[in-house]
Amino acid sequence: MKKIIIPIGFLLMAHSAHAQLTQGENYVYSKSYLDYNVGGQPTKTSETVQYFDGLGRAKQVVNVKASPLGRDV
Repeated sequence: MKKIIIPIGFLLMAHSAHAQLTQGENYVYSKSYLDYNVGGQPTKTSETVQYFDGLGRAKQVVNVKASPLGRDV
């Protein structure tokens, strides 16, 4: 009986360990429209990317093109 239970236990543990590996990072991309033109087209926008770790805690916040030179902050 032990000969059957031990290999099945290893297979189940290997599958759960494989499920925890990630290929990329979790992130939330948000875009807010600050100003509209007469035709309804947005002229000013604010874009933010928030990166999270595997437990859902915020790791980094990036404001896209937020500096006066158009660089990410």
